[in-house]
Amino acid sequence: MYAFKEARIPFDGQHSCCHYKMYRAGADGNGSCGSQVWMLHEISHLVTAVNVVSPRIIRVVLQLGPIFLHTTSAHAPTEVSNAEVRASFWQELTITIEEVGDRKVNLVAIGIDANGRVGS
Repeated sequence: MYAFKEARIPFDGQHSCCHYKMYRAGADGNGSCGSQVWMLHEISHLVTAVNVVSPRIIRVVLQLGPIFLHTTSAHAPTEVSNAEVRASFWQELTITIEEVGDRKVNLVAIGIDANGRVGS
């Protein structure tokens, strides 16, 4: 599985190409953002749910026997975004993760571009 950010495709949906099935959260009204989760066709039949939270967050759930794997692709706003936009993103991501529930039967994998500064 792969998690992509800044895909910029203008609509939500699914697409098959080559060896992968792509699940996407479309770009926003300005053509920015757009997150995707790609997985091999061989495991795409295990998908039980796709949840587009926003143009910045998509979650794809796979059932692996008794275990559910919640795979999330997320792209945080940069520090030049206003504080309300940044706070809203982190709140949406927190809610998305909290919705997973009982961690004994649910695993979480997150591919995120957190847009944090490294170093000084």
